[in-house]
Amino acid sequence: QLITSDELAFRLLDKDKNLQIIDMRTPKEFKDMTFPRSKSFTVEGLFEKFADKIINIKKKENVFIANDELTAKKAAIVADKLGFNNIFVLKGGVNEFTKEILNYNPNDVVAHNHNDATKRFRLKASIMIPKLIEESKNSIVPDKKPKRVLGGC
Repeated sequence: QLITSDELAFRLLDKDKNLQIIDMRTPKEFKDMTFPRSKSFTVEGLFEKFADKIINIKKKENVFIANDELTAKKAAIVADKLGFNNIFVLKGGVNEFTKEILNYNPNDVVAHNHNDATKRFRLKASIMIPKLIEESKNSIVPDKKPKRVLGGC
């Protein structure tokens, strides 16, 4: 299932507790622009045991994001095949989200086709979401993979 840039922006602004973003971009890109409620992942990471504890949380809606929609879709397909539930993909990827929301310009030719409510929302989101991203960037706690216990009888 696809989620639009506007819907993701609304849910970020609403601080939706059921939203969880699975970020498939590189660690550097993740660090440079960390979305609120996001976890950095790789496709290989989906096969790890810890992935189940993060992605298969009941009532969480997992929105897979990458710079482009295709990369996120590929990761979402792998996650689906692995049995993960409630999987969504950001339509157009982070590139489109950045263009439509973060860098929104009401004077843009495309923006003239939007109704007043969309223009007001995107203008507000273009101001508020960068602040949320900055707050998230400052609160990154490195994920620790569980270590295997050695020893025994």
